[in-house]
Amino acid sequence: MGGRCVTAHQFRHEFASILYEANVGELEAQKLLGHSDITTTRRIYTHIRERQLENAAAQIENYIQTTSK
Repeated sequence: MGGRCVTAHQFRHEFASILYEANVGELEAQKLLGHSDITTTRRIYTHIRERQLENAAAQIENYIQTTSK
């Protein structure tokens, strides 16, 4: 099998991303993810926010390039 291996950790991170995108609060996400410390949840959410900002910047760049032609 040449398929890609997906780990349980990757599923948990995807779940955290979905919670963030659905505007679930940090405290609720903490409980749903089973984190005993809110700082763990905040670190994950910070990473997600950074990724979303990078995606937004790419979208803006693409928009500028396509509309300035």
